[in-house]
Amino acid sequence: MTDRKRIRAVTSILLGLFLVFCLIVPALVPLICGPYEPLATAVAGVIVSLVAIPFHALGSRKNAGGRHTRPVLFGISMALNTVGIAFCEAAYYIHIAAPALGVSFRSTLLLGALIPMGLTVVLWLVLTCFPTRYAGLTLAGGLVTLGGAIAALVMWIRHGGTPEAVLWSFLFFMLLSTGAVIIALYAAIEDDSDRTVSCLRYLSFASFGLFLLVAAIVLLILVCASGDCDCDCDCDCGDGCCDGGDCSGGSGGKGKRKK
Repeated sequence: MTDRKRIRAVTSILLGLFLVFCLIVPALVPLICGPYEPLATAVAGVIVSLVAIPFHALGSRKNAGGRHTRPVLFGISMALNTVGIAFCEAAYYIHIAAPALGVSFRSTLLLGALIPMGLTVVLWLVLTCFPTRYAGLTLAGGLVTLGGAIAALVMWIRHGGTPEAVLWSFLFFMLLSTGAVIIALYAAIEDDSDRTVSCLRYLSFASFGLFLLVAAIVLLILVCASGDCDCDCDCDCGDGCCDGGDCSGGSGGKGKRKK
């Protein structure tokens, strides 16, 4: 049986790092958004994440440097993957011209992070109060997160190409991040090795999985948009009018994409 002290330590480390992630990503995405090509921005994110691989690989070696070397290597890996995720998400928002959609871009992204942050705090409180039931509680947290992600995805699809797509898409991305952390939480608790190193190793590994999911979704959107896209809307909303929905209330019917 895993002791309560270890469960509380692992939970606090992982979920505390996730709260930092929830604050950093909404700040990074608007900084990356600019007059760039969406596909090039997504590729830049892929390159940044590829650079993280050797750091994770070195950190996974038990004989890698001194006592504090492995946590640093895993920290670098997580930081690089966080930047890579921000680049990929920024590519989508460049694609739909989000900063020009008439919304407070930074505030909307922070709002999209509030629900995952709240869920994280609730999960931390429950796990620290009932550490011996961590298996069932993490499973419940994972199911709630999955349900929330599906709901956010449905709302994202329904509001594609509109200002509301910014909120729902970012909420979806952040709930995916929450799910990745919950998986890392369960795996780290089951690991009997050093708690700090195991936390960082599993969270670093989860950051790669999260990056792959976000990158795959964004690249799929961009690749589909680069082909023949049917769109009837007459407004000048860039590629956003072909993002699966109406253009500011315009017709959602099919027609030729405006060049």
